[in-house]
Amino acid sequence: MKRMIKTDYLTFLLILVLFSIITIVDSLSFPGRAGLLPLFTGFVMLVLSAILFAMKFSSRLSNVFGVYFGLKVQVSEPADTMEQGQEEALPWGRVFICWGWILAFFALMMLLGFFLAIPLFTFAQLRFFCRRNSLSSLAATLIIWGFVYLISTLLDMRLFPGVIFGGILPSL
Repeated sequence: MKRMIKTDYLTFLLILVLFSIITIVDSLSFPGRAGLLPLFTGFVMLVLSAILFAMKFSSRLSNVFGVYFGLKVQVSEPADTMEQGQEEALPWGRVFICWGWILAFFALMMLLGFFLAIPLFTFAQLRFFCRRNSLSSLAATLIIWGFVYLISTLLDMRLFPGVIFGGILPSL
């Protein structure tokens, strides 16, 4: 089967790679340890976008990630198999559901702060949106929460505590 790359997907990956590189380069100009978080974030984004890019071109790598991590990159059908004038329908319902999850996370962060919002959101999304079982959702939630706690402790960052716990919203 011939693997075709949609230009919008390729454009998104290239923009993500460029943004990652700019973030990494810009973080080197920060004083002291202030640049560690953007440096780390840029590096992680660069690695993940490289994996997605490689998965799109290599069916073997795509199968490996599909088996071990549950990741699958959909292969586009060749243009000649689609009928003339037929366009791919955008699933707007799914788009609005994703935006709803993002807005819910922002609301949780503002109200409860990072340390409570991250585990609540992660567990809810894995359990209800991704339909994972409770045990794997809980395990992933604890790993992510521990990672955030470790990074914030090592970098001596004070994360927003939430409005309910005395955090003050910045003026807009």
